[in-house]
Amino acid sequence: MVYDYISYKSMLIAQEALFWSKFSALIGLASVIVTLFAGLVAFRALDQWKVQYNEDKKIKLMDSIIEYNNTLIAIPKNLDDDSNHVNRKILITAFNNLQARCTIYLSTHTNEELSKNIKKLREYQFKFLAGKVYKSELALLAGLMLYINLK
Repeated sequence: MVYDYISYKSMLIAQEALFWSKFSALIGLASVIVTLFAGLVAFRALDQWKVQYNEDKKIKLMDSIIEYNNTLIAIPKNLDDDSNHVNRKILITAFNNLQARCTIYLSTHTNEELSKNIKKLREYQFKFLAGKVYKSELALLAGLMLYINLK
């Protein structure tokens, strides 16, 4: 009779151990699933910097176009009376910033119209410095780049 009781208690303990081992296995499975999900989210997040970086290039190009237009507003209509070439230097600096930002943007984006317009703006810039083009033409071309080419 004692043997039957011991066998019965052993069976109950084995059942309880089985229950806890199932419970432990389910928690382990849930842990694996959560880890895989976190890995998937992390993998997708790793590519988000590229999207942000490309958008940042566009925003910086837009800022440089706006700064160029603000520089055009600040300088006089013509540069004939520009002592020490102060306004020329300011305009050339703003244009160089615009051209550099455009080159950086075009290195990852294909935009033929923007490329044509930056070349045309470069030509107009030289003509304006020579006194052959009005600054309103430069502003219109920069505005075209901003509002049409970068939409």
